[in-house]
Amino acid sequence: MQMGVLSAYLLLADRATLTALIRAWRPSLLAGLMGAFASRMWFLAFALETAAKVRTLALVEILFAQLVARNLFNQSLVSRQAMGIALIIAGVLLLLNL
Repeated sequence: MQMGVLSAYLLLADRATLTALIRAWRPSLLAGLMGAFASRMWFLAFALETAAKVRTLALVEILFAQLVARNLFNQSLVSRQAMGIALIIAGVLLLLNL
């Protein structure tokens, strides 16, 4: 539904962008497949474990985002961010040990 509404909007408001998107479908194919795979794994995780554990463990994504920011964009970690990451790790470890 989201794709349909956005496509209709672009058709009416910005046909040049819609045309450019249609022409560039190949580079986004892998991203779309990985997104669909990730969604499938989320549903599997929720079926196998409690929602609280799955959502808490998903916070580990913040660690990966920080690694990407540091390695690709040369962004440094400030002390407040480090404290937040440490609290997330402590919370995940606490939850998994219960």
